[in-house]
Amino acid sequence: MIATLDTAVERITFTYPTIFSINQSETAWYCRDQWSINSRSDPQAWDRFDNDTVTAPLMPLAAGFLLSLTKDSKTLLKGGAGIFYDRVPLMIPVFEELPDRTTTFLGPTVNLSIPRFFENRITGELKNPRSTNLNLELDKQLLAGLLLRIAYEQRNTAKDFCCLANLARNFRNYGPLKWWQRFLQGISGNHPLSIP
Repeated sequence: MIATLDTAVERITFTYPTIFSINQSETAWYCRDQWSINSRSDPQAWDRFDNDTVTAPLMPLAAGFLLSLTKDSKTLLKGGAGIFYDRVPLMIPVFEELPDRTTTFLGPTVNLSIPRFFENRITGELKNPRSTNLNLELDKQLLAGLLLRIAYEQRNTAKDFCCLANLARNFRNYGPLKWWQRFLQGISGNHPLSIP
């Protein structure tokens, strides 16, 4: 903690150190198939099975296609869609085992805020982050070394990990002015750092 005479500083204290460990075993298999319906069409599909000891088994799915719009194959339409899953970092399952913390703002001669306690907590079931991807692309060969490409890609992610300080319950009974005054003075009580 470093302070000059005219500045406020934040003091952070932690609970006792903890000892924790986690083991993870993973198995996976991958399958892909490609068909040639005719000389201008080439659909594909693939599947993957993932299993680890931290979360439930997962089965991402994806499919794609390649379609030649002209007989000379100089105009191609490509696309695909799929559901994909990310790994859970090993520090997430042990998040509740990490030391909790208390923060206090200090002035030159007095505490500027009431100490706030932050508790590490995981809310709900631990799940792998999931992404849904979609892409579509049109390629047109204009010259031997010149290609025109128009593409669209969309990605939506769900169940991603984030760390939130749950302060809402402390402001429930305060109007706008009192809420702001209470915020400036510091809020007492427990504030779980939660991973939804």
